Amino acid sequence: MDSLIIPATEGDFITPEIRFDTSNGVFEISGESFIENTDEFYDPVTDWLDEFLTTSTQNIIFNFKFTYYNSSSSKSILKIMKSLKTYTEKASVEVNWYYPSINEDLRQEGLDYQMMAELPINIYEFEL
Repeated sequence: MDSLIIPATEGDFITPEIRFDTSNGVFEISGESFIENTDEFYDPVTDWLDEFLTTSTQNIIFNFKFTYYNSSSSKSILKIMKSLKTYTEKASVEVNWYYPSINEDLRQEGLDYQMMAELPINIYEFEL
C-alpha cells in the first residue's frame, strides 16, 4: 500500500500534516487541527488507515504531535486510537503522544486517550 502524505494547511481553518509512511512503518499526525468539518478532513484519513490495518501485519510506530486541536478533532483522534488498539491483536504498535512543554493540558489529554482507548501510550514533552 502506498504511503499517505497530506501537507498541513492554513487559512480560516488549519489542518495537521499527515505522514503515514508504509516504507518504514512510522505514521505521524502533527501540527494544529482547527477544522470546522472534521469528518470531511479525517474520514479519508481514517478510511486509509483502516484499510492499511486490515490488510497489513507490519509493526508500526504512531506519533501524535499536536500543538493544538479543537474539540471536534478529538472524536477523530479517539477513533484512530481505537483502531490502533484493535491492530495490536496482530502486530506491534508503539503509540507516542508528544505535547508542547507550554501546554500541560495536551499532556493530560494524551493520558485521557490512553484510558479511553485502553492503549499504552508513551507521553513525551517537546519544546516549540
